Amino acid sequence: MGANEHSGESRDVFKNRFGMILSMAGLAIGLGNCWRFPYLCAKWGGGAFVFAYLVGVVGLVAPLAIVEVAMGKGTQKGLVDTYALTFKNKPAGYVLGSVSAFGQWAQNFYYVAIMSAIVYFAVGCGTSIWNRVAPDQIYDSLRGNKPLSIGLYVVLLGILLYTGVKGISKGIEKISNIMVPALFILFIITFVVTVATTPGIVDGLNYYLNPDFSQLANPGLWVAAVGQALFSIGVGPGALLVYGSHIKEHGEITVSVLTICAMDTCAGLLAGLCIIPACIAFGIDPQSGSSLIFKVLPVVFQKMPAGTIVGLLLFVGMFFAAFTSACSNQETAVTSYSDAFHMSRAKVVAIMGVINLAFGIPCLFSNGWESAWQLITSDFFFMPATVLGGIAYAWVFGVKKIRENQIDPDSDIKLGSWFDTWVKFIAVPIMVLLAAYTFIQAF
Repeated sequence: MGANEHSGESRDVFKNRFGMILSMAGLAIGLGNCWRFPYLCAKWGGGAFVFAYLVGVVGLVAPLAIVEVAMGKGTQKGLVDTYALTFKNKPAGYVLGSVSAFGQWAQNFYYVAIMSAIVYFAVGCGTSIWNRVAPDQIYDSLRGNKPLSIGLYVVLLGILLYTGVKGISKGIEKISNIMVPALFILFIITFVVTVATTPGIVDGLNYYLNPDFSQLANPGLWVAAVGQALFSIGVGPGALLVYGSHIKEHGEITVSVLTICAMDTCAGLLAGLCIIPACIAFGIDPQSGSSLIFKVLPVVFQKMPAGTIVGLLLFVGMFFAAFTSACSNQETAVTSYSDAFHMSRAKVVAIMGVINLAFGIPCLFSNGWESAWQLITSDFFFMPATVLGGIAYAWVFGVKKIRENQIDPDSDIKLGSWFDTWVKFIAVPIMVLLAAYTFIQAF
């Protein structure tokens, strides 16, 4: 299907391959690259973690991502319609697809709250806010200012919704063409300035990158590395499928997805180079999650000779990463619901905006509410949706059919029948086991 039935208009597609790759890289590169990948890399033996991560990407995540993107390209439908088509059961497909799309989008309830804090910190770094507020109290000072917190949230959500209304080629692709290259440039400049101005940075670099290959014998390393790769690239819940549904009819997939995976890995490494060595150089223990960027980094920047410029550049880069990921979260639901329920994009976005405000504003002032949505979206939506997607595309619809019709005909690399066996009997089972283990560990 190459058009939206409810509108009669030609389906909005990426203008070119470059824009498609940058948009999907923006989907993959998010806050996890900035606050989780670096922490895990430092914790699990530096280069050893990177090695395990790359094995997970090449052997598991990239094949599954290729299949999901190709599925979207073939159906030209959102998540809801795709599940209805795959399971040949419209009610079941609509329930599964609607719930999965909601879970992907619901991340934005707290994501926009985090973006508002990143903007506040970027401005604060540019004005050396730590000279006026204790570094570890800056985040609390923002949340204590309710009008400012709500105002930032509403403005950023408005920009996000406007991007959603503009669609793929005029919205997400245009934004990604600017923000994704910019975040790499900002991270590189940040790293160079940090190395040039920070005493003791060599010890920090050794701590971050020096490989401890004995860790490769630890199953925990592999679970952490492959789990991070799955979550970062976003396999399963529907964002890749939705972006794939906006690829041109003869668009190339295999090399494009491998390029996206490489960019995502590089972004995580670069973010870590900007953050972890500086923490170690100043004797500060790096943490995972929002505490790293909102509690630890301001203390580091206060101590750094070039802390003002480093903080400003890094937070702007993190904002670009967060915004492009938020666009993909939103687009998963917008495309899926507008396709399935024959509603205009503007109407779907308007409804989502109201819901986003209702559930998102409390995230500004309640750590419990924010943590609850993080738990719900990661453990109760992401992991089950990942398993459902992998099984639906590879086993129910059929990876062979997808490869023969959507991957190999237009690919720079012909995969062949070995790919079908690998995905069905290696990649999907490992993903299911990992998801089950992660779900059990959550309790």
